[in-house]
Amino acid sequence: MALQRSFLASFRLNPFLKVVLSECNNSCVKIRTLQTQTQPSVQPKEKFIQRWGKYWKSLYLDYRDVAIDVGKEFRNKPLKCSSYVAALGSLYFLSQHNPDMSSYRDQLLNNESKLTQVAQHLRNSESENYVTWVEQCYNEGIIRELNLGIISFIWLDNYDENSAVYKAKCSYLKPQYLTFYKRIIDIGFMDKWWLLEDKMHDYDVNIAQF
Repeated sequence: MALQRSFLASFRLNPFLKVVLSECNNSCVKIRTLQTQTQPSVQPKEKFIQRWGKYWKSLYLDYRDVAIDVGKEFRNKPLKCSSYVAALGSLYFLSQHNPDMSSYRDQLLNNESKLTQVAQHLRNSESENYVTWVEQCYNEGIIRELNLGIISFIWLDNYDENSAVYKAKCSYLKPQYLTFYKRIIDIGFMDKWWLLEDKMHDYDVNIAQF
């Protein structure tokens, strides 16, 4: 009798166990699916050569597209594009022939050398005074250069760069933009400093003798 009762009880519980086990299996499947979705996909690392190749390929494609667009623009608007090319070429040419501070110094020393080769009574006083004044500004350390790419300016500051006085360091006492043009003493353009060359015109002619 006891065996029969236990067999009947187990037979009655089997459907319940089946339901419980199926639910557990479903839950486990859902958990595994969620874990696989949340975990980032691990991709194999690219080699250095592959990354380098992709970089140059993308760079080539970009330049190729630009070249194609420029070619189309030239065919559609040749005059406009030619003017752009001429303007860019002119800017590049001027930038390559823009004088710098060293060339200004060389030209100043060259002018001093020219004046020393002329007798004192034959020198142009305006040329001599100007060159002497610029050399004095150099000695005081107040000569500055403003390079704008295609044109340069030589201008005068108030104090030497190494000066530690309050007036030299205070930002409120720095040269103002509105009066900056008054500080310009020379203009550099096309490998030439024009004011320095103009002052040396007839440097060996003493006008006072006439």
